[in-house]
Amino acid sequence: MSWPTLFRGRNAATASDPVTGETFFTRTKVLLNDISGEAPDGEIMAVMGASGSGKSTLIDALANRMAKESLQGTISLNGEQLESSLLKVISAYVMQDDLLFPMLTVEETLMFAVEFRLSRSLSKSKKKMRVQALIDQLGLRNAAKTVIGDEGHRGVSGGERRRVSVGGWGWGWGWGWVG
Repeated sequence: MSWPTLFRGRNAATASDPVTGETFFTRTKVLLNDISGEAPDGEIMAVMGASGSGKSTLIDALANRMAKESLQGTISLNGEQLESSLLKVISAYVMQDDLLFPMLTVEETLMFAVEFRLSRSLSKSKKKMRVQALIDQLGLRNAAKTVIGDEGHRGVSGGERRRVSVGGWGWGWGWGWVG
């Protein structure tokens, strides 16, 4: 998979960075330029970099979470330009701040996600089997019956919570990326 080569975003000019002939509200700034990358099948990829280096901008752009008029470039998959409608089918965006129900267990949370993500034609028993396999793949077997929890109620650890988010919204079904 490769991704857009140029992203532009609106950014206000500052006193230390004046731009002649442009108003305060119309200045554009290149956020990411001439980037490319590859995500091989079956691999987990990390986007790493210093604060302010464009990690979130890249992920947001790849996930179509930015205004279309602020982007230039293309996203391709196996050499073919990827349309946003197909992108939504083959990927998932996991928020940095996950949204999980604190009163559900790990197992219940994943089962809830499966009900929305997998076909209705798949039997309940097959969905349960997939959830159990995913729990094992994510190393959540010891936490499967533990509630997610929140600030007021002790639950799973931060790492377990993140794995539940990733598993519930994509990775366990053969597609997805993390933002």
